[in-house]
Amino acid sequence: MLRLRPAAEDFIAASVDKPYEIHLVSFPSEADFLAFLRDDERQRFLHLKEQAIRSSFLVKGGKL
Repeated sequence: MLRLRPAAEDFIAASVDKPYEIHLVSFPSEADFLAFLRDDERQRFLHLKEQAIRSSFLVKGGKL
């Protein structure tokens, strides 16, 4: 996992809503990612994430 906190001068477009943090996470397989989403302990704390984060989006990629 990699967590980035970009500075204001790191952005090219001035009109975008700039993120406070960017998290990059990888999983060995699609099944592992789906298991993470269904994890009971994670599910118990999702309400805290929803209270603390205004918005989020997922970018799914693959190895090149």
